[in-house]
Amino acid sequence: EEVLVAAVREQLAERFHHLRHLRAGAERGPDGARPYVQAMLGLQVWAHGLYQATRAKGHEPGHTHDCACS
Repeated sequence: EEVLVAAVREQLAERFHHLRHLRAGAERGPDGARPYVQAMLGLQVWAHGLYQATRAKGHEPGHTHDCACS
């Protein structure tokens, strides 16, 4: 659990730091704003995917995988 929480915190901090860095360029018109908007959208998509993963059902009881693992 701690490893997952730490990984999410690390990614969130990195993504917000990157957004803060890009925010200054966003005030310089469309070409400057494009990287900021792309990073913001990337953060939203990442966060939504993370949220969906937290709400996904686990494996059903008796569920097996066909694996040729050795």
